[in-house]
Amino acid sequence: MKGLLRIGQVSKLYGISLDTLRHYDRKGLLKPIIDSQNDYRYYSLEHLDILEMILVGKYINIPLNQMKERIDSESIDEYLSMVKEQKGTYKRRKKIIKST
Repeated sequence: MKGLLRIGQVSKLYGISLDTLRHYDRKGLLKPIIDSQNDYRYYSLEHLDILEMILVGKYINIPLNQMKERIDSESIDEYLSMVKEQKGTYKRRKKIIKST
């Protein structure tokens, strides 16, 4: 499939396991294009954008189910709102830690 990356290529590019990509597929977060002739998973540039959002969310400890809701809404504003909420959570935690 021209212009698409196979699952192994995406795995190497982002330094994540094949199992992680399959897990995101099972959770409905990142549904690849599947070639019916060979069952290979392929990812477009749009998929890579979504994967980057997932990885950033994971890095800042946003639960996958929350990310799925925001990604499904197809609104970048929803995603950014989620990131801001998490930032507020971190600030509150930091304040609590400093006061103890």
